Amino acid sequence: MTPTNKLALGKAILLDTNQVAIARDLAPSVTLLPELYAATDETAIRVVARFDLGLLHPEGVVVLTAA
Repeated sequence: MTPTNKLALGKAILLDTNQVAIARDLAPSVTLLPELYAATDETAIRVVARFDLGLLHPEGVVVLTAA
């Protein structure tokens, strides 16, 4: 079981992870932002990566809703 805060209260998902495909971009970007927090001698680091999820067999995923 893996808890998440990405679902509405009262919902749960049961899934076979072998029925889900996850893809990511091959060129994530990393940016240093030293000027953002210059007053406190800190540096910000921004990382942008994109992911996508697809169902190989939708019947492998069940969404449960509390009554």
